[in-house]
Amino acid sequence: TDIWPMALSIALLNVITLFFYRFWGRTRVRQYLWARTTLFGDRFAYTGTGKEMFIGFLIVFFLIILPIIGLSTFVSFKWPNDMVVQIVYVYSLAAVTYFLFYMASYRALRYRLSRTNWRGIRGTQAGSSLVYALKAMGWLILTALSMGLTYPIQRVSLTGLKFNNAWFGDRRFTFDSAGRSAQLYGPFMRAWAGFIFKPLIIVIPVILLIALLFGLAKQDGRTEIPAAQANIMTALMVVMWVLVALGWLRTYARYKVREAAIMAPWVGFGSLRFTFNADHKSLFRLLFGNILLTFLTLGFARPIAQKRSARFIADHLRIQGEPDLETLAQNPESAPGLGEGLADAFDAGSI
Repeated sequence: TDIWPMALSIALLNVITLFFYRFWGRTRVRQYLWARTTLFGDRFAYTGTGKEMFIGFLIVFFLIILPIIGLSTFVSFKWPNDMVVQIVYVYSLAAVTYFLFYMASYRALRYRLSRTNWRGIRGTQAGSSLVYALKAMGWLILTALSMGLTYPIQRVSLTGLKFNNAWFGDRRFTFDSAGRSAQLYGPFMRAWAGFIFKPLIIVIPVILLIALLFGLAKQDGRTEIPAAQANIMTALMVVMWVLVALGWLRTYARYKVREAAIMAPWVGFGSLRFTFNADHKSLFRLLFGNILLTFLTLGFARPIAQKRSARFIADHLRIQGEPDLETLAQNPESAPGLGEGLADAFDAGSI
């Protein structure tokens, strides 16, 4: 409950400042969450600032967003009726957007780790965001061509790239997935089939019922469907898609908890190992609750949703092993000087 006043004040300041306060608001939320997370009895600290994030956003806005807006305007006015040019441009813009999104997510992780302190030690994310984005784009194309069947391998590849380049102090995380990707395919194939076939259990009866109502409305030779029956059909369509969405969300939650449970032990940090144990019902409640909180409040309750997500992870993630912390030293590499402007533009950061 103590985060509600903060969320309300951030929402009010966002409105007053036309949402320019969001950089400082996001910093306040991170400081709150980090300070309430402990490891071996010591709290984390977030040292990023709203100013860093604001300056990073300004640089991205003038160097990337503004030129894209200008180019889009030029193409629209130069070739308004040329569908080939318009289609090529739209698809090219989509590819660039996906590429920038993946790059932004990697750079955002680097910034957050560099601003995360524990016992005076900070983290860092090595590696190239460009390489990550290129690999992510390659996997995106391959997964689309395979109708999603390469998704587990994609997840293992990209997750490994992140963890194997993640450091805390002078010690690197590891991600040992060698020969283990096949473990994901059992849960994934059940989810893949669920996404495709489970909605049919809802869609087919509803479509048949709507067709029956339509036939009854037309049997007297009417040219228009009566308002009452039209409203019923509309309501049925809305209910159908709500139920389908809930079914997809449940299937997604069932797969994600299994994926996390399988992949968590592959992560290592020195002698420490990790496990994750949660049931899909609890994740479904978390996701559904966060969706309601975010959309029903027009995003103003997002800090509460973020707190719920952080608590869920903390409650279900377990660390095993004896920590060798006496030899843990600061990473000699300098931290990035700017905030996650690109990530803010694409909303690529989870928190």
